[in-house]
Amino acid sequence: MATAHRTDERVRIMHEIINAMRIIKMYTWEKPFTALTEAARKSELGVIMETNYYRAVNMSLFLTSSKVIIFVCLLTYVLTDNVLTAEKVRQVSLDQ
Repeated sequence: MATAHRTDERVRIMHEIINAMRIIKMYTWEKPFTALTEAARKSELGVIMETNYYRAVNMSLFLTSSKVIIFVCLLTYVLTDNVLTAEKVRQVSLDQ
């Protein structure tokens, strides 16, 4: 939602600049408006990067959680003085 808000803000600024292009050129306001659009884009990219970071962490946890759980279960089994055989490991691994 925040990404869409920032994108809408940047698009609105660009729309205003395009509509007022003659005035901007006449008064040589290119640099201030360039700074304005760059700030809007930087803000938008910051939100996009943060969202993608959280998405990557979520995906990596999703993909590795089952393997970590199996490892912890097998480790607990071994640490409680049980004998771990290939058949038991195979059975636990197939049940995921």
